[in-house]
Amino acid sequence: MAATPTPRVDPYTVLARPGKPDLLLQLGKVPESLLRAPCHLEVMIPALDEARRLPHTLLCTIRYLAAQPYSSSVVVVDNGSVDRTVDLVTRLRSHSSRVEVSVIGCAD
Repeated sequence: MAATPTPRVDPYTVLARPGKPDLLLQLGKVPESLLRAPCHLEVMIPALDEARRLPHTLLCTIRYLAAQPYSSSVVVVDNGSVDRTVDLVTRLRSHSSRVEVSVIGCAD
């Protein structure tokens, strides 16, 4: 009789599951602020001082994703912008109830 293989678990996969916290979160390895609701497609946009160019790109991306039949979100990864990049992303969050928009920092 062959042994049943143990499923491989990717230690970097973090999913927010209501009522069932992820093991990495329990171990304190993933800040809770980085957890987002699961969706079918998550678009990551890196940004560094993109206040001039990002609004157009972000609005076009939100409009496109909102028209799709699957769930999606946009994450702007801010690399320490000193312009209004983060403020603009925060204001543009409300342009669609179907597409979640968030911003996280990576310059720390």
